[in-house]
Amino acid sequence: MKTIFRKSLPILPVLVFGFSSAHAQVFWNPAVDEYATQGGNGTWYADSGISGAVENWWNGSDNVYFTSGESAVFEGQGNVTATQLPVANGVTFRNLTGNYSINNSVRTDNGVTVEASAGEHDITFGGSLWVTGGEDTSIVHNGGGLLSISGFRRSSGNNTSVTISGSGHTAITGTASNDRTGGTLTKNGSGRLTVSANLNNSATPFSSIVMNAGELSFADDAEGTSLAWSGGSLVFSLSEMDDTSNTITLSGAFTKELGSSYIFDFQDTGKENTTYTLVTFASTDFAASDFTYTGSSAGGSFSVNGNSVQFTTIPEPSSGLLLILTLGMFTFSRRFSFPRSSKAPRRG
Repeated sequence: MKTIFRKSLPILPVLVFGFSSAHAQVFWNPAVDEYATQGGNGTWYADSGISGAVENWWNGSDNVYFTSGESAVFEGQGNVTATQLPVANGVTFRNLTGNYSINNSVRTDNGVTVEASAGEHDITFGGSLWVTGGEDTSIVHNGGGLLSISGFRRSSGNNTSVTISGSGHTAITGTASNDRTGGTLTKNGSGRLTVSANLNNSATPFSSIVMNAGELSFADDAEGTSLAWSGGSLVFSLSEMDDTSNTITLSGAFTKELGSSYIFDFQDTGKENTTYTLVTFASTDFAASDFTYTGSSAGGSFSVNGNSVQFTTIPEPSSGLLLILTLGMFTFSRRFSFPRSSKAPRRG
C-alpha cells in the first residue's frame, strides 16, 4: 500500500501493525504533522496495543489525516489514546481486545461503526466526535461494553440526521459546543441510547427525535421540536418523594407512528397516588390506551390531558380500608369454620 505525504520529507519509520504480513502498512514522520493519503481502503492492526515510536504518533501532538475519501478500519486494538483521528469516509473499530480512548477529536463524514467485540470493552471519545457532512451520519455499536461520546459536535456540511443503531449501549455525555441547530436523531436497533449531554443548553443537539427500536433514556429533561415514536421504550425515573420525573418537552408534535407497542420503562417505583408529567407537546395523536409500562411495582394508569402525557400511580390503601378488609376476613373465617368432631374414634 502506498502513502503520499503533503510535504516532501524523508520517510522515517515503516511500521506493520500486528504480526501478519497481510496487515496494512503505514508510513509517517512522527515529528511533523502530515496529511496522509491512502491508496485504498485499509485495515490498521495493533493486536498487542500500541507502544514505543507508534505511541509518539498516537499520543503526541501530531495528527494524521486520511483525506482521500477512503475509510479506515482499526482491528484488535489494545489501549490507545489518540490526539486526533480525522477520517474522510467513515471509521470502524472491530474485534477490540481492550479499552479504547481518543482524547481529542474524531472527524468523519460517513459514520462510526463499533462492531462486536469479545467481552465488555469500553470505547470513549473523550474529546469531540465531529460529524462534518453528509445527509445521514450513522453510529453503529454492537457487542459488549459502552460506547461513550463525551463531546458530540456537528459543524459544517449539510448534516441533517444522525442514526444510532446496534445492540450495544451508547451514551452521549458531557458538555460540548454545537455549531448547528436542528437535525434529526434516529434510534434504531435493540441497544440503549443514553443522552446526558448538555449541548446548546439542551439535552440533545437535535431538534427532532425518531424512536424506532431499543431504549432511549435522558439523564435530565429533554427539549426538542418533535418526537415520532414507532417502537421501543422511553426510559424515565419517577421520584419516590414527590411528583418529579424527567420530562420531554416538545414545541411541536408527539406523533404516533406505525408500530405495535409504546412502552414507558420506569426505573423507579414512584410515590403512591402521585401524577407524573412525562411528555408535553403542542399536538399529539396518541391516546392513553396506546401506552404500556414496565418497572413500577406501584401500578398506575396513563392519561392524555390537554398537552401532556401523565402517569398516575395507584393510591396507597387507607388505614380504614385495611381495617375493613381485616374484619371481613375474620368474619368470613368464623362463619365458615366447622367444629371438630367429638365422636371417639372407632376401635378395631
